[in-house]
Order: sequence, then C-alpha cells, then structure tokens
Amino acid sequence: MIVAAAIYLIVKTLAGRKNIAEKDPVMRKPSFDAPIADEAPISDQLTPYDEIHVIHYVILLDAEREHVPWDEVAREALLIDPAKERDRARRAYDTHLARARWMANSGWRQLLQTNGIQRSP
Repeated sequence: MIVAAAIYLIVKTLAGRKNIAEKDPVMRKPSFDAPIADEAPISDQLTPYDEIHVIHYVILLDAEREHVPWDEVAREALLIDPAKERDRARRAYDTHLARARWMANSGWRQLLQTNGIQRSP
C-alpha cells in the first residue's frame, strides 16, 4: 500500500503538477537532480525538502533492503563521493536514510494529505 501510494504520487507529480516555486498546498515536484543537503531535515512534519527528495528516500530504502554498501549509495544516489568527502557522505547517507525511514513509517500520511488523498476508513 505505501509503495503503491508513493509511486502514484511520484508519477502524478512528474506528470505536470504545479511548479515548486509556487506557494500552494500541492506537493513540490520531486527531482533526482535536486541538491542534497549535508543533513536531512529533522522534524515531525513533512518539509518542502522531503517532497522534493522523495525519490532519494525511495532509492535509499530500496538500497538498504538490497544490502547495497552505504558508500556506493552515497556516490550514486546522493551524488557525494565518499573517496573525497567521507565524513560528509556518511553524514548525508545516515541522516537521509533516517528521514527515509520516518517517511516510510509516518511521513507518507502527510504526503498523501498534501495531495488531497485521504485514507479509506
């Protein structure tokens, strides 16, 4: 259910929803090319950063499930080279994976609400 909802939201968003610069309650357009912060947000609320980086969160969770080494994920998904910036890469990986887990456990509800999709009772 969660994966299907996430895929639906990503496809719907990529199909031409509102621009991320517009201020409205619509989810911001996810982008693989969005700049990666050194640390993911720490909040109990969905942030604009989360909306833009939902693709990265899905990739991180999938890589964790497949036991992909952290440094490979940092290099390929977060676009930070651990050979050149090991501490930054590790911090970004750890905090973004923690945020991805939060999204998978509770943040997804807010993501659905942002898009006007309510859970069935």
